Amino acid sequence: MNDNNRSTKNNSRELPCIWMLAGVLNYKLCHRQYECEQCEVNMALQGIGEAADESGREQSGVRSEYGGSAADKQVATYLSQIMEGSKLYLDRCYSQTNFWLRPGEENDVILGLDENLLRILLPITRIVPPDPGRRLQRDQFCSLIVRDDMTIPLHSPISGEVIEVNTEGLSELTGSSCRPGQQADWMFRINPAEDVNNIADLCRGEEMLRWYLGRIRLLKQYLRDALSDSAVDAVGVTMADGGESEVNLETILGTESYQNLIREIF
Repeated sequence: MNDNNRSTKNNSRELPCIWMLAGVLNYKLCHRQYECEQCEVNMALQGIGEAADESGREQSGVRSEYGGSAADKQVATYLSQIMEGSKLYLDRCYSQTNFWLRPGEENDVILGLDENLLRILLPITRIVPPDPGRRLQRDQFCSLIVRDDMTIPLHSPISGEVIEVNTEGLSELTGSSCRPGQQADWMFRINPAEDVNNIADLCRGEEMLRWYLGRIRLLKQYLRDALSDSAVDAVGVTMADGGESEVNLETILGTESYQNLIREIF
C-alpha cells in the first residue's frame, strides 16, 4: 500500500465530532475516539475553559463557529448547558427505551437511565422503580418518572427478575437541585432471562452514537422553533452578563411543545 492510499484509509476512519453532527460546529473531526472529557473544544462548548487548537492558539470564542442569528447562538448555549455533565459510555449498550445496560459481577445485568435524558427531564419529582423480585418481560412497563404533572412510563429493554434497586441513588435525581455528578450510577439490577448480545433493539458503538445524535438534533430543532429572534430578549441574556441560563426545558419551550418533545423521545 503506498503512502497516498494509506493516508486515504486513515482519513476514512476519522470520526466527526459529536458537536459537529449535532449541528453546533460547522466542521470538526474527533481525534480522541469520543473521549470527550479531555477535549478542549468540548470543554469550551460546556463553558469549562478556553480551548486551544492543535497549533496552540487560543480559541476562546468556539461558540462563534455556530454562527447565525442571536437565537441560533442561544440554541447553542442551551444545548451545551443541557449536555454538560452528560456522558456516553462505549462499554455498554443503550436501548430505545432510554436505559443503558452493562454486565454486573455475578451474571446479572445493571440498568441505568441515560444522563442526557435526565437533563432534559429536570426537575424530576419522583422516580418509581420496579420492586425487587418482580419478573419483567422485554418491552413491559417497569417504572415511572414523575415530573410535575407529567408521568412518563419506562419499559424494560430486557426480560428477567429484578434483584436489587438503587433506592438511595435514585433519590439524588429528584428536585430542582439535581446537577451533573449527583446522578445515580444505576437504577436496578436484573437476573436476565435472555442474553443481552441477542437483543437486536439495543444500540452499541457507532449505532449508539447515531441514535444519541438523532435525539440531540431533535432537541436542537425544538429549541430553534422556540427561540426565534423575537423570543431571545424575552428569555433574557445569559452568560455574557454573569447570569445563568434556564435549564428547565418546559420553561424554554412552553408546556405544549415540551410535552410533544417528550412524546417523540419516548
